[in-house]
Amino acid sequence: MFEYHTQEASHLRIRHFDGATVAWLSFIGTNRRDELTDGYDIVQGPVANLDTMPALKLHFAGVYSEEEAIKRLVPQKTHYQYAFKTEKALDTLALSEVIPV
Repeated sequence: MFEYHTQEASHLRIRHFDGATVAWLSFIGTNRRDELTDGYDIVQGPVANLDTMPALKLHFAGVYSEEEAIKRLVPQKTHYQYAFKTEKALDTLALSEVIPV
């Protein structure tokens, strides 16, 4: 387990998404096309996982509009994630506990 020291992240470029939004949907689409060169150190927001992929795939295929995809994603219980993308971002983490598997 790691502790995230937010006070040490104040100088970093952080992108935060508050749920399934048009901006999040666009970010996920760019990421899925391997075009992501956003320059962020940390990205925080909902996880695009197996539960969300049916609606996302239909949006990316042009079947659902942004509004329709978001409407279908909102009721889902999306999990929240942090992506630490740079060495500077990793420096905000401190190992707090090792949990044996």
